[in-house]
Formats: sequence, C-alpha cells, structure tokens
Amino acid sequence: MPVRNTGGYTLIEVLVATACAAILSLAAWNGFVTFHKVHSYFVRTYDGDSRNALEKIRHTKRAVLEERPGENRF
Repeated sequence: MPVRNTGGYTLIEVLVATACAAILSLAAWNGFVTFHKVHSYFVRTYDGDSRNALEKIRHTKRAVLEERPGENRF
C-alpha cells in the first residue's frame, strides 16, 4: 500500500475554514456598524446638550456682568 503525505489540508477543510471565517467576519462587521450608529447618535446628542449648556452659561455670565459691571471676576 502506498503511503500518503499527510502534511497538508484537503480542499473541504480549507472551504469549511473559509466559510467559518466569512461568517465570523460578517458578525464582527455587523457589530461594528451597530456600535458606530449608536456612538454617532450619542455624540450628536452630547454635542447638542453641551452647546445648550454653554449657551446658558454665557447668557448667565452676561446677565451677571450687566448687573455688576465693576466686579468682573470671570
């Protein structure tokens, strides 16, 4: 009986490994896209909230400075 060289992989093994890698890659990509959408939403919300808070602070600062023009401690 001839002896087979068992040092490599069969075509079926390579195809199964490639299919598994493709499925895992798609799952990772889907998770990344979802993370990116959620992160973008929170960044836009946080930027809007920060902008509103800064505008309130500026408005309050102007009001205080107008009340006490000689006491500019800001």
